[in-house]
Amino acid sequence: LYTNGNYAEAISKYDSILTNNMESHKLYYNLGNCYYKTGDWANAIWHYEKILKIEQNEKTIHNLALANLKIIDRIEKQILYVPT
Repeated sequence: LYTNGNYAEAISKYDSILTNNMESHKLYYNLGNCYYKTGDWANAIWHYEKILKIEQNEKTIHNLALANLKIIDRIEKQILYVPT
């Protein structure tokens, strides 16, 4: 399903595996990629972060960084100047 671009269906199948209490870093990675492909940045980030709690790997770190770049509502740190 993923290979054919049917990301929503792939998400559904991967989620059904999770509901059967089976999980792995590969499953979360595939889910993260599906969510990334559908533009669901929050879920992509969540799944990539979930992987990093299980296993550290460069591909996940890279994908997480790309997904974080997609977040629009960033709060930038600002220094407030208050005259004395």
